[in-house]
Amino acid sequence: SSCAARWASAEQPFCFGGTDGRIAAVREFTSFPILGAPMSNIPADRRYAVTHEWARADASGVVTVGITDHAQTALGDVVFVELPELGAHIDAGDEAGVVESVKAASDIYAPVSGEVIEVNEALENSPELANSDPYGEGWFFRMRADSLEELDALLDAEGYEHSLDEE
Repeated sequence: SSCAARWASAEQPFCFGGTDGRIAAVREFTSFPILGAPMSNIPADRRYAVTHEWARADASGVVTVGITDHAQTALGDVVFVELPELGAHIDAGDEAGVVESVKAASDIYAPVSGEVIEVNEALENSPELANSDPYGEGWFFRMRADSLEELDALLDAEGYEHSLDEE
């Protein structure tokens, strides 16, 4: 049967199409090598900064912030995360914390301006959550954004993926 038919029947999670070998269809987010380079997991339900932070607003206007799958892969095993202080007001683009790995330390920047209303205390004892679940349990902090319109200045998933291609 055709690749598309096997994909549609769930016999395989992805389907190569065209003569360039690109993936034509993907059933679920998966990291797997293509031409020797890992494909980053980039969920479409959030916005991205070129500095590799993601932001997702909930219905009440609270913005959850973390680092991207690409960032955690580049860093390697995360061993320590320094998070912002509760109640701190941070402007978009300003340093909000630090993530340290066995290979490097990297600043975390606020993708939007606002007040820090919650930090992920689980990272204190389990910083590896930033590696194992960067878009879930490995989130860094939550802020009450000054303006949700600032999210519009960030990249969507496709734009972020293109920015990675240009690195």
